[in-house]
Amino acid sequence: MPGYEGAMGRITWMALALALGACSGGAGKAEWRPVFSDLDRVVLSASGPSTDDLWVAGGGLGNDAPSLVMHYDGSRWREVDTSTAETFWWVWADGSGSAFFVGESGTFVHWDGTSATRIDTGVSSTLFGVWGTSASDVWVVGGDPFAMDEQDILLHWDGSTITRVRLDAPSGVALFKVSGSSASDVWAVGQRGVILHYDGSAWSAAASGTTSSLFTVYAVAPDDAWAVGGPPRALLHWDGTAWNSQDPFGYGSQLNGVSANARGDVLVVGVGGTKWVREGGRWTDESDFEPFDDLHGAWLDAAGEGLAVGGNFLAPASPGSLRVGVVGARSRDALSSNIE
Repeated sequence: MPGYEGAMGRITWMALALALGACSGGAGKAEWRPVFSDLDRVVLSASGPSTDDLWVAGGGLGNDAPSLVMHYDGSRWREVDTSTAETFWWVWADGSGSAFFVGESGTFVHWDGTSATRIDTGVSSTLFGVWGTSASDVWVVGGDPFAMDEQDILLHWDGSTITRVRLDAPSGVALFKVSGSSASDVWAVGQRGVILHYDGSAWSAAASGTTSSLFTVYAVAPDDAWAVGGPPRALLHWDGTAWNSQDPFGYGSQLNGVSANARGDVLVVGVGGTKWVREGGRWTDESDFEPFDDLHGAWLDAAGEGLAVGGNFLAPASPGSLRVGVVGARSRDALSSNIE
């Protein structure tokens, strides 16, 4: 953007990460490697079908910086200008080349592969989550966690019209994320342990067994979904009948992001560089590997490789100062840090 130094100008190039990738033997065991350690805006979300088509999103969170959107094509990153000032809290890429972004002040943007279009949502509170089955079936959630004027924000985009869904039994909380395994199996989570489910015709509440705020939900199948939150920390699994609490390590205060795949792999991230990985039915704490910053979003592919993204998003806004964004990759080969 004119007058603003973009991500490229404030990145320490991670030559060390590339060296580590060369030393790891390529197709060996997946390892954590830093991709970016000092982006000039925080990174809050990652989405895409593979590392050949991967998106990350974030922004300045009140620190005089525009939104951050970058796309990775398997060899290099490209910063995409969506002409948006507001920070994006979440991105969902549909796998066809387009992506949807939501964020502050009711912001909802669609990238169609060529250009960005801002869609009027009719709300002013932050939209925290977006997910869909196609570009004409997209769910968006949000609200104001600190006020009661705009809660239970649940929107649906059909490709041409956005509609606000009014719950029969409003929960009175901000909704943070939405995810599904199909058009008739969609979950939304929010404050005070609220979990909602859509069966293709109506939304209803589900018992979570926790009062912790739930920040992210990720659905794999009708009998396999995950939700995380805190404090106190919450890690929940849906087995097709009930949400069950899991606590593999017995420590940690707040879990922010979760992603999973069909073979049973799970990646959980949180404050203080928390990174928990589930492979082959066993959990491993991988928090001793970079990045050590507070982490907000997780992304996992079908093979169990993934990203952890975050930065200093928990710090109060300080106009005139820069946020710091980080991206770490758990991969067999190092991801490039080159940005066009």
